[in-house]
Amino acid sequence: MYQLDKRKDVIESRSTYLDNPFLPDTIIRKIESYEPTEANDEQGTSDPRKWCIYGKGEVYKGREIIFPEWSLFKDEPEGYDYCFYGLDWGFNDALACIKLIISDKDLYIREIIYGSNIDDFQDVIDILKGEPLLAQQKTYIVCDTSEPRSILTLQRAGLPAMKTKKGGGSILDGIRKVNQYNLHVHEESENIQSEFNNYKFKIDQRTDTILDVPIDKHNHACDAIRYPLITFL
Repeated sequence: MYQLDKRKDVIESRSTYLDNPFLPDTIIRKIESYEPTEANDEQGTSDPRKWCIYGKGEVYKGREIIFPEWSLFKDEPEGYDYCFYGLDWGFNDALACIKLIISDKDLYIREIIYGSNIDDFQDVIDILKGEPLLAQQKTYIVCDTSEPRSILTLQRAGLPAMKTKKGGGSILDGIRKVNQYNLHVHEESENIQSEFNNYKFKIDQRTDTILDVPIDKHNHACDAIRYPLITFL
């Protein structure tokens, strides 16, 4: 899990190959061949990912990561412009319900539900009714369109559920909207943190070009986050 260095109960100790006096010269030369220098580029050995991990001792976040920049937060802001909930259905995959707070250019993200194999849908309803803004119908749960009966079930339970807007290009449009904000993830929302660290665009292996095609993995919370944005904003 990334961002452990932000936790108060974690002490970070970082070292590199330079701190190991027992490394043979062959290994040192191999690691240093990864550094993206002009000479290594000419030799065809440079590798930014390997240099970041083995050379610099850092977590690698590749250019293909869809949401690369974000921070952790503990307390929700008292004042804000909007608050919405996004819900992505799942059974074998994770069902994700995410709370979004928008304050100017800051987007605060917190997971309310994240799990698979939820047998009793009443459990989902009870958790959502535990959210004051939803219980008082002062905002909306914007849901994936794939489960119209589930949306109707939420509505009959007195929850302000509605379907998101979808169409050609809606995924990329939603990703662009999310990236317009300064992203803040709640420190206890570990599943969102994991998705943000692993949700990627496809790469053309022949040309090393990043494609505008998100890989359909690690995106249950990410999908739920974009539903309210493409629907209301």
